Amino acid sequence: FSIDLSYGMVQQLTGILSAGHYKNVEVMQMDAEFLSFSDNSFDYIFCGFGIFFFPDLKKAVSEISRVLKENGIFGFTTFRELQEHKLLEPVFKKYFPVDPDDRVAQNKHLFDSEEGLEKFLKENDLKKLKIINEKKEFTYPSREKWWEKQFTHGMKRRIEKLDQSRVAEFKEDCFRELEKVKVTNGYRLFVDVFFTFAQK
Repeated sequence: FSIDLSYGMVQQLTGILSAGHYKNVEVMQMDAEFLSFSDNSFDYIFCGFGIFFFPDLKKAVSEISRVLKENGIFGFTTFRELQEHKLLEPVFKKYFPVDPDDRVAQNKHLFDSEEGLEKFLKENDLKKLKIINEKKEFTYPSREKWWEKQFTHGMKRRIEKLDQSRVAEFKEDCFRELEKVKVTNGYRLFVDVFFTFAQK
C-alpha cells in the first residue's frame, strides 16, 4: 500500500505505476493521522521526507505504531541540512514572512540531529535500531534547471502566492546567490540526510 493525503499525488503515482505495469502496489488517498487499516497490519512502514509535515505529529506516530505488528519496523527519512536553504535563507526571509504555524520549522529540532531523533523515538515508545547519515551532492546544469525544480516541492506553493513582479525579483535574487556555488559543469548543492529505522 502507498498512501498520500493529496488526491493529485495519488493520481500521479497511480499513473506512474500503471505505465510501469506494476501490479503489486495499491495507492490510496488517506490521512496518516487517521489510518483506516486494522491494528497490527504491517511488518514495515516507511515515510519518505514527510514526517515533519504532520499537523499532529504525536497522533500520526501513534497511528503508525497502532497498525505496525509487534516488533514491526518504522523507517523514515529527514533532512539534517539542505545547503540550498542555508544559502538562500536571506532571500527566503525577504520574500516570505515567518509563519508561526510552520510545522517543518517547529519540528526541525527533532529531526536534524541524532540526539533529536533519539529523543523523538523515546518519546513515542519506539526502539532505535539504526540511524544512518548520508550526504549527497547534486549538480544542476543551469540556473533555469534549478528554478524548474522549485515547482516540484513545497516551494511551488510559496512562489505561486507572490505577485508576478515579485516572482521575477525573487528568481533573480536566488540566481545571484546560486553563483556562489557555481562549478565548471553547473551549480553544485549538497543534501545531508538521516535514514532512521525504529522498532515497535
